[in-house]
Amino acid sequence: MVQRKVAAPMKTSGSYPPQYDQLSTIEQSIWDRLSNSVVDRHCPGHTPTFGSLAKDGSPRLRTVVLRGCDADQRRLTFHTDQRSRKWQQLQSDPRASMHFYFPKAKLQYRLQGSVMLERATERTQQIWQRMDHSAQDCYRVKTAPGTFVPEPTSRAVDTAGDHDGYRDFTRVHLRVTTIDWLFLSAAGHRRAHFAWTESGQEQSWVAP
Repeated sequence: MVQRKVAAPMKTSGSYPPQYDQLSTIEQSIWDRLSNSVVDRHCPGHTPTFGSLAKDGSPRLRTVVLRGCDADQRRLTFHTDQRSRKWQQLQSDPRASMHFYFPKAKLQYRLQGSVMLERATERTQQIWQRMDHSAQDCYRVKTAPGTFVPEPTSRAVDTAGDHDGYRDFTRVHLRVTTIDWLFLSAAGHRRAHFAWTESGQEQSWVAP
């Protein structure tokens, strides 16, 4: 049986939400908030920042829309176009990160992990069929995302029908291996680190 390393709880203070006194409840609160971010379009967590690595090793950041959260599998999901540079970068190097900030709650999450790309599966077909036409049109654009063009342009959808968009529709799954949690407070910030390895899970308080 895998042993989990658990740090001692901090002393409870009226200045902090009670769930932020123990690492186990902090971890649960993270996944609860991320799950809510999938369904609440007005939540800041619905549009996190996603980071990948270019071939030269330099970081590349962009905003994505969170489409799925599986706490049991530690997996976060968003959609992309397989013609995009991020898809090419993830094909070359699956290491990636995701950043969330919730201003009202004064919480920052920094997640790292490895990506799996999903295309042309039964699941992607089901999701594609449920998408409205305006969402599908994002993948029917003739020009690949990131292509330099001579003038400003809106979506030039392929109305001829020879490019239905589904062939470029991709689900990106980030399998989380580390989470850095930060709570900002005038009474003193709190920070915690969570990591998952082959030997089990590690949890620790961290100096903010």
